[in-house]
Amino acid sequence: MKQPVTFLKGGQFIRFAMGLWVLLLLASPVHADLTGPAIVEQHCAACHASGVANAPRIGVTDDWAELLAMRDLETIVDNAYDGLGRMPARGFCTACDRNDIAQAVDAMLPEELAGPDL
Repeated sequence: MKQPVTFLKGGQFIRFAMGLWVLLLLASPVHADLTGPAIVEQHCAACHASGVANAPRIGVTDDWAELLAMRDLETIVDNAYDGLGRMPARGFCTACDRNDIAQAVDAMLPEELAGPDL
């Protein structure tokens, strides 16, 4: 019996799939004046909705209070913009500027912890 021809073997498929995913993210259309909540939905929620890799969860006071005890809000925005640890720069929103990221961070904060406009 003939063996089926395989396109990718072993870990090659995973590397191919991850590379394709990154390309699709980078090729996403430039946002047209997205608001903070829209940026969160399209770029941030993948990790921040469930807390993947210890990402502070959207609207969860305990998660954000712990982070705000270590860093001020401006530093958190800087870290989100530049990337830090497992947090990719701008959450892969390549079209986002610092103000966009500040709006996204503000949209993820629980109301009681929201700070002044950055």
